[in-house]
Amino acid sequence: MKQEQTRPDTAQALELRAWMLGLLSRGVATKDVPTLSDVGRCSAAAWALFFEAEACALEIDARLPAAERSAFPIEIQATLTAAVQHELKRALAARGQLKAIAKLARQASIPVAVLKGGVPLAKGKNLHLLDIDLLVPPEHGEALTSALESAGYQTAGWSSPRHLAARVVEGGLRVEIHTSTHRDGTPLDVSVWDRLAPLEGELGLWRLPPEEHLWHLLVHLTVDHPYRAGRIRDLLVLADAVGACSQDDLAKVERRCNESARRKEAVALLATSRRLQRGELREDDFVEIALANYTILTVTRPLRLPSALYETVLKWTFAFLAGPEARREVWSDTVSTTLAPSPNRIVAAVERRFPRIGRGSRMSLRLFRLALALALAVPIAALARFSMDEVKSARLPSLSGSSQRRAGTPPTQEVKTSRPSGSQAGSPSLPGLFVSCTNACVAIRYSQISASPLRFETKATSPPFGCQAGSTSASSPMISSAG
Repeated sequence: MKQEQTRPDTAQALELRAWMLGLLSRGVATKDVPTLSDVGRCSAAAWALFFEAEACALEIDARLPAAERSAFPIEIQATLTAAVQHELKRALAARGQLKAIAKLARQASIPVAVLKGGVPLAKGKNLHLLDIDLLVPPEHGEALTSALESAGYQTAGWSSPRHLAARVVEGGLRVEIHTSTHRDGTPLDVSVWDRLAPLEGELGLWRLPPEEHLWHLLVHLTVDHPYRAGRIRDLLVLADAVGACSQDDLAKVERRCNESARRKEAVALLATSRRLQRGELREDDFVEIALANYTILTVTRPLRLPSALYETVLKWTFAFLAGPEARREVWSDTVSTTLAPSPNRIVAAVERRFPRIGRGSRMSLRLFRLALALALAVPIAALARFSMDEVKSARLPSLSGSSQRRAGTPPTQEVKTSRPSGSQAGSPSLPGLFVSCTNACVAIRYSQISASPLRFETKATSPPFGCQAGSTSASSPMISSAG
């Protein structure tokens, strides 16, 4: 397969997304679904962008036969291998941490429930995890924190009304101890604690009731991290949660979605995850969010932003795209207070000796980071909006026609984009950022992006996690020989 060099990485990443969703749905390679040959012509940089945004390398590794993978160019095979190793390393580290935490919980008689992606991970399904989220009754929060500190964990983040300050151990993932799943810290109903179920695969740990677990995931993606709605990794976790629910559970969750403030987003996400769980996903309702994420990564990757600053840029970019209400929510999070000491040692020392000065220093650091984030988020949001408008208004060929140019576009307007990486990525100047934005704008303008939702023709096959709605356990195709 000869790799394509003229189309921008964002357009190629969208093509990879369409192919992957078709693979999850056992899609037939029709005119609407890119074929293996199509994605084999995508650049290694586009594959890297896709993996960074979608975090689904382990799923591709599990589903793609070795013979088909070997047909890819060497550069793509290397990119896939590197992404698989990165995700597998985090999955194995998280699984080891969960075993150690389960032992601590048993010894201290602390009821510890695992949230979100940790649930399928504990059942043996390898997937990418950013951190480990735990839930304990408020009266046990400090006891678990002390147990973690005795095991070598240190403070590594801010607290919030619903969770204590994060803890991290060398070589491990960050651990967040939640005392509530509600954004404002409202205590959970007693019935939720009474209905905790043992976590499959890990003695001493618990999980939320199936419908509460699914609902928490939906709220997490529509309210806390709307920029992750539709990310393939999160769709897979949602599909697993759907598979553990009965029809009555799903009906309850659907009613809650219809009554929520983010009704449109929650209903769409639930519907997509249900179709994915059945292996019947025919449309990509989140292509615009995916495109926005690809655009943001394309522009910010050369800047090599610290993770905290990048997260702030991401939140504010999507807040500008979503509207005033979303901006108010992000601003509220920015200025919210916390009783926990600052994770910054210098600021924490000042807080202990001079509380008011310390509090002012903490807020000053936040506002400084906010100013930097806004300087980036405003133009990036404008660029992303332009890109999303192009998706809606363009009359372009389907993504599978990857070798064709947009009608009426002369060859000179095909833009080759490049992105420095690793040690080659220097510290960019403001003109460099402008050039990155301009290149991305031109690339999006003349890239091939399907105007309508991507559609897949599917065959009746087993769902992605090999389980039917209402079942509580099943073998998972996320586990492969390579992890």
